[in-house]
Amino acid sequence: MIEELSKPEVIEFVLQHENEEPTKLILGQSKYKNIPVQLAVAQIQSRKKARKKLPEWYSVQGVLFPHGVSLEQCSSELTAKYKSNLIKGNTLIDLTGGTGIDTFYLSKSFQNTIYVEQNEALSKLARHNFSALSTSIRVENCLSEEFLKKESEPIDWFYIDPARRDEYNKKVFRIDDCTPNILDIQEKILSKSKGLLVKFAPLLDITEITRNLSNISAIHVVSVNNECKELLIKMMKGYSGDIAMHAVNLQSNDLLQEFSYLLKNESLSDVSFSLPKKYLYEPNSAVLKSGAFKLVANQYQLEKLHINSHLYTSEKQVADFPGRTFEIIGIETLKKQYVLPYLPDGKANITTRNFPMSVNQIRKKTGIKEGGEIYIFATTLVTGKASLIICKKIRT
Repeated sequence: MIEELSKPEVIEFVLQHENEEPTKLILGQSKYKNIPVQLAVAQIQSRKKARKKLPEWYSVQGVLFPHGVSLEQCSSELTAKYKSNLIKGNTLIDLTGGTGIDTFYLSKSFQNTIYVEQNEALSKLARHNFSALSTSIRVENCLSEEFLKKESEPIDWFYIDPARRDEYNKKVFRIDDCTPNILDIQEKILSKSKGLLVKFAPLLDITEITRNLSNISAIHVVSVNNECKELLIKMMKGYSGDIAMHAVNLQSNDLLQEFSYLLKNESLSDVSFSLPKKYLYEPNSAVLKSGAFKLVANQYQLEKLHINSHLYTSEKQVADFPGRTFEIIGIETLKKQYVLPYLPDGKANITTRNFPMSVNQIRKKTGIKEGGEIYIFATTLVTGKASLIICKKIRT
């Protein structure tokens, strides 16, 4: 496949027809002699997905992208670049190389980098792409466990992104269901290096992670444009101190929201409750996943609306809140005649937090259409009353 796709005439075909309908190209493939049209069309489709997710790789002529799940599950350029700032040293080994995105960006912080991948096709693709990108990353096609047995050179850091699907391609939610199983190899890895950086899916439970993995110095909860993407677990040989938590929201406009704290301090904190005041605050997805429900209120001197709502309020607006800030213009019960006067165009963006009805049920009952400039938070207040908080978003 790589040999065919890397031919100059095929590369030219892909670039020339990148914006055309794939079906049209396949139906007319008899017109294109000596071109593997079906392979080229698959590459065109992959490049369309990579254009936004991996702009740097997309811009380099000669880089090839995998088709299907490998591209969908790989790190984005934003998250890969973030990882490259977390560890550095002389030698890095990526034990689950995959598409090589993380390997490539992590390698910028190391003198020597080794990519290890059991899938032969992905290994060949990575070797080709590393060459196109002018890097000197060494590629090893073998199981991570086999590599650990034979490698004897001094190593600073290991990186692992375990597969989170079982043999039937279903998602798994426990550490010991991932492949490779970190629980089986963490001691061996830490005996050979200074540390290990592990990427997990955000579906995994942070409490389970801290209970089962050793020597954790930091956990980074990483979101992109308020969608939680990954958990990064930094483990260091001999470390036994407090775990630093970093809730990070990377934004495509190059802005970054970060809320950092010590994990133990959340359970030691208290929080005050209040009815809605002038401003409403919704933490971003990274803060919510990290579980800093009390600390975020303490740091920004906010009060919580309800123990289970995870919405906050204040009389004076606070700056740099890690999430969205709104000005409250009304608080109503779920009755159409009370809510619609706030919506001259009949539209609103609706979010539910600790509320007995879904967004669709609210829309059906009130006739409110999606969109517009008004935001409605359907939630339960400290009094136990289910209410609609009607707001305008404050642009930051």
